[in-house]
This record gives sequence, structure tokens and C-alpha cells, in this order.
Amino acid sequence: MSRALVVAAALLVAVSASAAPPIPASQWTPEAHLLLARAQVAEADWSTRDHDAIAWVLARRWAMRPRRSFASLIRQYSAPMRGTPRTARQRWVRSLRLDGQQPQWWPRSARWSRSRGEWSRVLGRACEWAAGGVPDPSGGSAWHWGGIGDPPLRGHPVLGLGTRNTFYGRRRAQGGSKK
Repeated sequence: MSRALVVAAALLVAVSASAAPPIPASQWTPEAHLLLARAQVAEADWSTRDHDAIAWVLARRWAMRPRRSFASLIRQYSAPMRGTPRTARQRWVRSLRLDGQQPQWWPRSARWSRSRGEWSRVLGRACEWAAGGVPDPSGGSAWHWGGIGDPPLRGHPVLGLGTRNTFYGRRRAQGGSKK
């Protein structure tokens, strides 16, 4: 068993009694773990604050339609996880592994030894989140995120400082009651 999985399992046990998990344990499969961590890296590189917010947005969106699996929602919601990888970056992100070994499509110009620790941290933090040990940085108000290349959304920004992405709340109601 890889060191990353041992650390992740220890975190899961240590945190499990502290807070309610954001998704049911039945949804936290190895596939969901790997897809969440891959999506976090694809959407925000190694930014922990973004990763936390992304996980919470996905959990809120999954709760709206819990008949599908959490893993399925990640595949549908995170653009880099959908379809055939179109870029070299998408190929290496989608070949990241739970066992921490070098991904098949890792760039030749980069040393995996320099990024392995970051990947292990992402995997461990995802387990900590699934156990209820990571607070929501948006306080429950983020429902979507977008990066610099994404078109602006109609929702209002709720989290942006210190993150690579902008996180958006639900659209505000138009008008309102007249007095």
C-alpha cells in the first residue's frame, strides 16, 4: 500500500468523528476519490483553497440529484474530466494515479519527484474533506466556479481572493416584492 493511501486512511479515521461528511460514505469510492483529486488539479493546479471550494461545490450539486453517483457528477461537471483529453495537460492530469506513481502522460520536461508530494497532499486532503474535516471556504454560498478563460457567470462572486478561480453564488432574484 502506498504511503499516500496510508496517510489518507489515517486522516479519514482521525477526522471521521469530528464533523458530518459532505457526501454519504457509499459515494466515496476509489473512483470518486481519484476523479475529485484529478478535477481539483485540472481546475486549479495545486491550490488547496480552490480544491476545498471545488469539492464543496460538487457536493452541493450532487445533493440536488443524489440518484447519480458522485463520481458521475464530477465527470459531468468538471470540463477537463469530460470527453477525450484535448491537451497534453488534460492527458497527464487524467493519468494521475491513486498509488502516487508517475502518471503515464507526465511531461518529459518536468520531474515527477518534484510534484509527487503535491499529488499526495491533494489525495490526502480529498479524504479529509470526504470525512468532514475540511470547512467550506465559501460558507456554503458557492455553487459554481470559473477561471480566467471562462465566460463570466450571471451569479454573484462569493469567493475569489486567494484562489485561482472565481466562485459564484446562485443568481439573485430579480426585482422582489414592492412595498
